[in-house]
Amino acid sequence: MAKDGLLSGLGLPLRTTQEEKQSGRTRRTPLATMLTEARLVTRDQVEDANAESARTGERLAEVVVRHGWVSEEDVARLLAKQYELPFLEKDSFAVEPEAVGPLSREEARRLEACPIGFMDDSTVVAVDEPAEARLREVRRVLGDKTVFVIVTPSTLAELYDEAWGEAPEPEAPAKAAQASPEPQREIEPVPELETDEIFGALDALEAALSAGATAAADVRGKLGDLLEASAAHQAELKECRARVANDGEARAQDLERIAELETELERRTKFVDDLKAKLGDVVSGLDAAG
Repeated sequence: MAKDGLLSGLGLPLRTTQEEKQSGRTRRTPLATMLTEARLVTRDQVEDANAESARTGERLAEVVVRHGWVSEEDVARLLAKQYELPFLEKDSFAVEPEAVGPLSREEARRLEACPIGFMDDSTVVAVDEPAEARLREVRRVLGDKTVFVIVTPSTLAELYDEAWGEAPEPEAPAKAAQASPEPQREIEPVPELETDEIFGALDALEAALSAGATAAADVRGKLGDLLEASAAHQAELKECRARVANDGEARAQDLERIAELETELERRTKFVDDLKAKLGDVVSGLDAAG
């Protein structure tokens, strides 16, 4: 069978390995930024998802989908845009059995990828999360003539069954008459540094620092206005006290005004103290982030 395959009729704009090498690596927009720019999630949701991702080890995409904030398909389309790869819906293609080749289900699941067909003598491989390290590892296993398409995690799970048949139910372990030798563990490839994730974290830190500096400037401005207003009230209070001492007729009226001014001054003094405390927290946060 000529390797133009069932996918040839889809007209996918797939790039070859050589074209990717010539184009060089470009800095990609972080997924968190793309989610907020597409108005699929709020900034607060992204911050919560990033914190949960750091705590659980899940990917950002997995967290937002699990919470129901974004659909699998929406995330897959953004990843396709981020990596400039085609997105395929499950019903738009079928797996070509010849594409699987010698690859086992276990190896495919380890790679988190599934060969689905051919195009222009290249093997087309479906992935649900196109990390740079994963794409390099797939090409190491399947060869340089490998191109990629994006599918949802649910579609990728279905493709394993379509390519290799449904996985059998695990059998209950039988009692061994004697100790079995311990199976050799497969050595996992050393994960490579994901600079895209680092750039995303730096962008988030830069945004947090910028927001903190803006908040600090706003607090400083409000504190200056309150201090100026308090100084004016103190001056007026002194004048009233002077009039009380020199003008017996206005004493009652001035005493009443003094009471009002003292109350207002006490309230503003408390508010200034609260602002000073908040400003100290902002400055401490900026120093820690720096």
